[in-house]
Amino acid sequence: MALLDRFARDEWNIGIVHQTIEDIARHGIKQPVRWFPADPWRIFADPFCVVQPDGSVTIMAELLNHWVGKGEIWTASVAAGDDPLKAQFRRHITGPVHLSYPSCIQDGAVTYATMESYEAGGLFLWRRSGDQWHFEKTLLTGPVIDATICRHEQFWWLFCTFGDDRPDERLHLFYSRSLLEEWTPHPANPIRDDRASARPAGALFQVDGKLIRPSQNSSKTYGGSLVLNHVVALTPETFQEVSFRHILPQSQYYADGIHTIAAAGAYTVIDGKRWHYGSANLMRAVLAKAFKMHRRGKARTFRPEAIVVTKPAQATV
Repeated sequence: MALLDRFARDEWNIGIVHQTIEDIARHGIKQPVRWFPADPWRIFADPFCVVQPDGSVTIMAELLNHWVGKGEIWTASVAAGDDPLKAQFRRHITGPVHLSYPSCIQDGAVTYATMESYEAGGLFLWRRSGDQWHFEKTLLTGPVIDATICRHEQFWWLFCTFGDDRPDERLHLFYSRSLLEEWTPHPANPIRDDRASARPAGALFQVDGKLIRPSQNSSKTYGGSLVLNHVVALTPETFQEVSFRHILPQSQYYADGIHTIAAAGAYTVIDGKRWHYGSANLMRAVLAKAFKMHRRGKARTFRPEAIVVTKPAQATV
C-alpha cells in the first residue's frame, strides 16, 4: 500500500438526476446531479428505489460510519411531486454485521427484500407483512456480494460476485423457477471475468424491449464508473451481454467514482465517490479494522434473525 493511501478514505454520497433511467440508457446523463448533504465521516451509497402506486418513491441506501466501518440500511419516502433532496432518512435495517446494497423484489402480491451481508456468510431473503419484515430463507451461502435478482421469462435470475473469488471481476449467475426454491448455478459461471464490467451496479431494467444490466467498472479504481450492458441471451444454458454505454463520474464534487444507479420514476438516483486525505484517516482505518475483526468473531454464531428490520420510513419531505 502506498504511503498516501494510508491517509486516504473514500467518501460516497447519493444524488438525484432529473432524467428517467430509460433516457439515461439511450443518451447518457445529460442533467446535473443534485447531491444530498455531505458528511465526510460517512458513506452514503448503493441506492435502491421503489415507486409506489400513489407516485411516491421509497429510497433505500447504505449508510456507513467511517469510524466503525459497518453499514446499515437507511430509508426515506418522497411524496409524489416533492423534492427528494428534502427527504429525511432514518435507520431501517441494522444488525451485528455489515449491511449494504439493499433491494426489494415484488413477486405477485408479496414483497421481499435482500441486502448484502457477506460478513454473515450468506444471502438472506426477507418477506414483508404489513409494517413488519420476517426472515424467509437463506438463498445462497458464502460471502455473496451485490446480489441482484430479476424475473425474466420463466425464471428468476440472481447475479452476484463472491468476496472470496475476485469480487470486482468474476460475475456469477444462478436461476430458479421460484424465489423460495433452490438456486441452480449457471453452467457458464463465472459468466463474466472482467474488472471493467462484471460486478452488479443496480437493478436490471427494460428499455425499448431490451433487458439492461448495470455494472461497475473498477479497472482503474473501485467503483470508478458505470457500464450498461444489453443482455442478449439469458437461458439456463446460455448467457450473453453486450456493453453499450459507459457512464463516468458526474460532477467535480464526486469526480472519483460512480457505482450504483436506481430508477425512481421521473428521476434517477446515483451515487458518487471522492477521496478524502488527512492524518485522522490512519486512526480511522485502525479502529474500523478492529471493529471488523470483532464482527468476524460474532459472525461465527450469526443467525439471520439478529438483523433488526424496523418499521419503514414514512413520507417526511
